[in-house]
Amino acid sequence: MTPRPLWLLPSFLCLDAPFAALGWTLCLARDGRVAGARGPESAALFAAVWLVYLGDRIFDARRHRSLPPGALPPRHEWARRHPFVLASLVGVAAAVGAVALPWLETRALLAGGALALATGIYFGVFRLSRLHRRMPRRLPTKELGIVFVFTAGVALAAGVGRPFPAATLASLGLLVLGNCLLIARVERGWDRLGDEAAYFADTGGPDCLPEAALAASCALGAFAVFRDGGAAPVALALCAAATLGVARWRGEAARARTQALADGLHWLAWGAWIVQSGVFF
Repeated sequence: MTPRPLWLLPSFLCLDAPFAALGWTLCLARDGRVAGARGPESAALFAAVWLVYLGDRIFDARRHRSLPPGALPPRHEWARRHPFVLASLVGVAAAVGAVALPWLETRALLAGGALALATGIYFGVFRLSRLHRRMPRRLPTKELGIVFVFTAGVALAAGVGRPFPAATLASLGLLVLGNCLLIARVERGWDRLGDEAAYFADTGGPDCLPEAALAASCALGAFAVFRDGGAAPVALALCAAATLGVARWRGEAARARTQALADGLHWLAWGAWIVQSGVFF
């Protein structure tokens, strides 16, 4: 068995997305001139995103356990070999969420409940049924569902009830969309076996769509820098530009590692937050 680089570990443990969500939350809260995202909302968001990704990964690993080695992406292959590790992490994530829950404000609970319902609908349509087959394939409906839930969750945790600049939120949404489409394009061969709802699983639409979404995110981020200021738009523009660079990567190594690298680039939000808050200065 070929050893895996250590930097792939967050992807295998489903930690890349929750840390990305938490980073954008802290960054947006600081830009929004909030004293800082409230701890309970931040912890609840982290736990919720982690639980969603862990559950999705475990579901995929069990559903495709009969497929031969190499038929699934490396993170799913790892999940098939280490089911008890991921099951244990589900307990850790649930415990974090349970601790945070009593400290949430009422409006945060209501908004979070609505997002949980939206996430349940997403799973019902795209993961647990074939309802997605009735939707037009011209639109990346599955990826747009991820964009909505992720962006809304970040905005909610960053400041319950606070309006954030539209350009910044749109840049974040387009960045997540470009990220999801890039991964779907690279992994289309695997998705034909394991995730037919993915946009490129049946060839999908134009191959340039991920680059278009990322370029729009970069442009909106740059626009928000001059219009609204703050570190979040800078981080968004840099992350979108860097992901555009990843989109040019080709070959088997790109196929195996694009997801981990593209998701890891979202951690630029942490750098922006550190600069804003002067944590280490």
